Amino acid sequence: AGEKVTIPQLFSQLKLCGEDGEHERGIKIANKILESAPEDADAFQCKAVSLIQLGQFKEAISLINSNAALGKCMNVEKAYCHYRSHQLKEALETLNSGTSGDGNAEKELHAQILYRMEQYKESYGVYEGLLRNCEDDYNDEREANMVAMGALAVSSSGGMGMEDSREDTYELCYNKACRFLAHGRTTEAEFLLRKGQDLCRESVLEDDPDASTEDMEDEMALSRVQLAYCAQLQGKLSEAVEVYNNVMRSRPSDAALAAVAANNIVTIHRDKDVFDSRKKIKVAAAEGLEQKLTLNQRRAIAFNRCLFCLYTNQSDNLRSAVATLQKQYPSDLPCLLQAAQLQREKKSTKSFQLLQDYATEHPNSAMRVQLSLAQIQLSQGNLADAVVTLRAIQALRHRLALVCTLVTLHTEAGDV
Repeated sequence: AGEKVTIPQLFSQLKLCGEDGEHERGIKIANKILESAPEDADAFQCKAVSLIQLGQFKEAISLINSNAALGKCMNVEKAYCHYRSHQLKEALETLNSGTSGDGNAEKELHAQILYRMEQYKESYGVYEGLLRNCEDDYNDEREANMVAMGALAVSSSGGMGMEDSREDTYELCYNKACRFLAHGRTTEAEFLLRKGQDLCRESVLEDDPDASTEDMEDEMALSRVQLAYCAQLQGKLSEAVEVYNNVMRSRPSDAALAAVAANNIVTIHRDKDVFDSRKKIKVAAAEGLEQKLTLNQRRAIAFNRCLFCLYTNQSDNLRSAVATLQKQYPSDLPCLLQAAQLQREKKSTKSFQLLQDYATEHPNSAMRVQLSLAQIQLSQGNLADAVVTLRAIQALRHRLALVCTLVTLHTEAGDV
């Protein structure tokens, strides 16, 4: 029989496994240590980290939960496992239940969890605090993330101004450009995106002088799609479609990016190039993208699928798509789509009644439906009814445009 390996020797082997990335072997060695010393915290932690490195997050959570005494010091690792498993609520609860929540690792993870939960302003605040209090090599990345959170906060709910941020890295330029786009400032956004691409080329070539054109293009695919979006907003539709298609043909490593490009092409095509749009819809709605797209992006893709069915007179597909839209992203949009389809089917009375019923049942959340009703009433010459409908829109009650419109209608009707 061979000489028995001592625990110190096993730890030496375990250390080498960690250095060499041999995590499966590391788990086996950690198990041997834990057989002899079940309460050894170092072996326990090494096993958990090895499971995480192998992407075995469920198993890592089970291990940490199996020993309350040893697991209580691994809240960050456990929260990370929940985060990587898309269990965001559990990740946040785990992180908040820890006793050492002031470290940078906890805060970085906290910011990322808030980002995935689409609580962009809160995530922005965490990154802002990290930037104030950290002096290490990761502040460029933190600042880029903070600017990105600011852009996402504006695009999702508005209410955040433009902060002064540096423009000396590709990521900072890209994220600040997104912030400009959220404010509708396409010229400044385009300038920053092109500046960012120059910085990206320099950075890639500095890291790898032999980098291929394909590698370079993949690295810049994100900014190329945003440049196409700039062109789209500026009415340069042919240019935008060409860039979107070029990005898709290059097969970017980010499937979510291809989905966004495909969706934007469909919005430009409208009822033209139906065959191409049908292919693009499949790319945009491919399975497995739910965790890679924001809520706004997923909702826009679902809505545009409905519009495509409407424009191409696919009645049955439209009904199915609208039902899915209503179930996943409830709002007044499904009602408007149904009303539009009824109009196409020459069922104007049913269409009007549908809008009227929805406005009556949802008086505080039917602004677009109420505006559509008022437009129909005005087209029919029913000024008094249109005034009643417009005055019922609480969200616009004190907006200058609505007040001016009401004054004009009252004047037109002689009701002054």
